[in-house]
Amino acid sequence: LGPVGRNVGAGQTGGWGYYLEDGEGYSLAPRVNADVQMQPVNAVGAAQLRELLEAHLEATGSERAAQILDNWDEYLPKFRHVYPLSESEAPEVRGVLESVEESAEESTVSA
Repeated sequence: LGPVGRNVGAGQTGGWGYYLEDGEGYSLAPRVNADVQMQPVNAVGAAQLRELLEAHLEATGSERAAQILDNWDEYLPKFRHVYPLSESEAPEVRGVLESVEESAEESTVSA
């Protein structure tokens, strides 16, 4: 829920993460390792992310998690979904990616 150093995802062989790009001039892209993919969070990912934040808030009382959840519409576009290239075809990742692709197509059609 805060800034990260360089080489995000280096050595990541499975799973995925959600990273927050928050802060003036802060960008995750130059910090991401070439062995991982970075995408905007789609509706499927947003539901997963929200559940994770709610569990984190409940377990820790995190003020940051509460702030994000209280301002969900503002913060959601600042999150990125990061996963290893080797996971691109995993069913759970594929479902998230297909949803991102469908959202992009709908945006193009409606524009």
